[in-house]
Amino acid sequence: MPNEELAPDRDRVTLILAYLCIKDLDSLPEQVAVLDRFGFASAQIAAICGVAEGSVRNARVQSKKVKPTGRRKASRLKED
Repeated sequence: MPNEELAPDRDRVTLILAYLCIKDLDSLPEQVAVLDRFGFASAQIAAICGVAEGSVRNARVQSKKVKPTGRRKASRLKED
């Protein structure tokens, strides 16, 4: 069938576009977050980023941790 023949080409194009979306991002957690929004599986994200699947899982955990923004310190300084 014609659609079955196009599937591998479509997959390649999708992976190339995904790579272009993340190539300017510095950290792996940022890259994983963007690719998660597109619905890629961990194996696909690992292939696009050139890392192991375990690194993708670690990046997801790392991005879920609460990061202090420094706003709390600034608001405390104003109160003092």
